[in-house]
Amino acid sequence: MKADFHVHTSNSDCSLSPEAVFTLARDRGITHMAITDHDTVYGIESHDRLAKSLGIHYVPGIEISAYDYERETPCHIVGLYVHDQDEALNRMIEKTTAQRHENSRRQIQRLIALGYDLSFEDFKEKKGIHGIYKQHIMDVLIQKGHAREYYGDFYQKMFKNKGPLDLAIEYPSHIEAVRVLRAMGAIPILAHPTLYGNLDSVPELVEAGLMGIEASYPSLDEKDLPRIRNLAGAHGLVLSGGSDFHGDYAKESNAALGSCYVEAFELLR
Repeated sequence: MKADFHVHTSNSDCSLSPEAVFTLARDRGITHMAITDHDTVYGIESHDRLAKSLGIHYVPGIEISAYDYERETPCHIVGLYVHDQDEALNRMIEKTTAQRHENSRRQIQRLIALGYDLSFEDFKEKKGIHGIYKQHIMDVLIQKGHAREYYGDFYQKMFKNKGPLDLAIEYPSHIEAVRVLRAMGAIPILAHPTLYGNLDSVPELVEAGLMGIEASYPSLDEKDLPRIRNLAGAHGLVLSGGSDFHGDYAKESNAALGSCYVEAFELLR
């Protein structure tokens, strides 16, 4: 078993279509894969057909963009074995995706006002199923020669650090995300727990219903692995992981599909 339980497609903020992602997964020897697009469960049935045609065990998933308001830091929650008929989940993610797309529209308008050669026509073919992400804006800016890389100086100056495109979204709390996933029968997993410094939140997430934690992902520093394993053991969490694949939009240079994976998963259905 070679399982990548954290994979994105062009339905959110990956540069590759679901068809391309599944084909690449087969070529990389992946036997089990979860599509965990940001804040959407779109495409579950078509993903299942693709996976079956290629001999891959498909797990329907999601990555909820949540926030730890006490510690003032992002905290992403992966849900495995989700479905698209849960009202509470759909309300939560629809609120996020609507805000994200509106922010992107405002960011594009601001760039145009600042004199950048952009138009909304540039994004007809560059958007997720629920709208435009920052990665799509950066993609167009790079193609037009306004920036050199996705997360370089331009991104840090404009989208971060109170730059002109640094617009906030009211994300659901990390606790709420876990509770909603658990209530619908999914498996809530703390995604890349050291990327945003989320390890201190594990006890409260467990109380809310957390069932797993990622212990294999591109940004993981090996020195942090013992603490992750100790927390998992102390709280009865399964160890999950994956490449956090975004295609050309990857922030981590080694975030290739299947580069991080798990060889066993206790709650596999």
